[in-house]
Amino acid sequence: MGVAEIGIVGGAALAAGVAWLVAIRTPHVAEQPARFGLVPPAAQRLAIQGTDHDLAISPDGSHIVYRDGPNPSMQAQLVVRALNDLDARPLAGTNGARNPFMSPDGRWVGFFTAGELRKVSITGGPAISLCKIDGTPRGASWGDDDAMQDGGFAVDEVSPVRAAARARADVLLIHGPQDVDTPPDHSRRVYDALRKM
Repeated sequence: MGVAEIGIVGGAALAAGVAWLVAIRTPHVAEQPARFGLVPPAAQRLAIQGTDHDLAISPDGSHIVYRDGPNPSMQAQLVVRALNDLDARPLAGTNGARNPFMSPDGRWVGFFTAGELRKVSITGGPAISLCKIDGTPRGASWGDDDAMQDGGFAVDEVSPVRAAARARADVLLIHGPQDVDTPPDHSRRVYDALRKM
């Protein structure tokens, strides 16, 4: 082995050793969960709208966007709160907004209003209309490729009774009369559909 080759091998070994030392001496910081209360001021009420998704959290967890309104039947608007701020601020052009969702980079909020899909910057500015929609929005997602997928669907497409009629395996139904989300009658209809198989 020549002097040049010995120098290359020695340099590579030295670099590997330094990298190893840096790696083992770098302290590992464990991620800690964040706990907080979302208590809007008296002038801002969290507007809960039946089956809508009424709030969204940015992918990095630094912002919360939620619907603010005097009551669920009136026009609500979106407000944004950074977790390091005490107060939320309204986002212009979001009156009547429903089903907010965040862009993957956390810079935009998508939402539905007045038969349209729109977006607005999390820092404020005008809302931008993206497209018209048909039917009632049921949420959406925003992919890394900047494509948005509307969560709208026909009820028949996701009917548990229809799914039960197509089941090819045993199904266990657990339901009680105290359930506040699903009426007991729904389970009875699924049970009846399963018995007809």
